[in-house]
Amino acid sequence: MKLTPMLVRAALPFLSDGNRRAPREVLAALATLSPPDEVIARLTWSARSDGTTTWRVLWLTEAGLSYCEAMHPAEGQWSFDSEPDHAGRSSITARLIPVRQLRSVQVADIRSDTDASVTNVAVLQTIEVDGMAPIPVPLSGELPTPYEEDACSEFLTRLREVLRRVPA
Repeated sequence: MKLTPMLVRAALPFLSDGNRRAPREVLAALATLSPPDEVIARLTWSARSDGTTTWRVLWLTEAGLSYCEAMHPAEGQWSFDSEPDHAGRSSITARLIPVRQLRSVQVADIRSDTDASVTNVAVLQTIEVDGMAPIPVPLSGELPTPYEEDACSEFLTRLREVLRRVPA
């Protein structure tokens, strides 16, 4: 898939994990499945462990979920703005999951006392789909960051709206 400037501009808001943007390879995989202008909501996570950067990105459209998991061994962070590092080999898996194949969404209800006020946050944990392993939704820590809170809330709201429109 050719990443035109217009496609990149449309997709950039859907690639951020709050700190960095997912690499161009992730954008190419996701844009092959779902045009960025059809994305209703998204969740994006990245993690670095044992010299490997892992990205997981979910794009929600009316048609379904586009899910990409990408791993790359590299020095430093592997992201949209990093120079290509061809020393290691990337592993990228992407799939389009039709809305009808969604079976369950596991949500954690996190409560935290901060300054005598109670915060009640619903956080997405896994999405179960017919015929595949559950999709994990990793958080950065025990309690979600404000960015993760907002992204999860928006994603769950939009997912509920899409599911309500699916004929029984």
